[in-house]
Amino acid sequence: MSGPLRWGVVGTGVISRPMAAGFALVVGAGVVAVASRSEASADAFADDIGIPHRFSDYGRMLDSDIDAVYIG
Repeated sequence: MSGPLRWGVVGTGVISRPMAAGFALVVGAGVVAVASRSEASADAFADDIGIPHRFSDYGRMLDSDIDAVYIG
């Protein structure tokens, strides 16, 4: 595998926020997607942390271009 490890975050709860933000400090990793049951929640979470892709369908996120998943 070349390039950074692309993470997806499932859930936008209290624990997921600092976890996702912490990936900015990890060399070779980054959060590129978030999924929530609520589109509004996924959008707000992604906007706050700077995540480019957001989903209100977990399966669609899993089918996207990610390498690993953090489940909050």
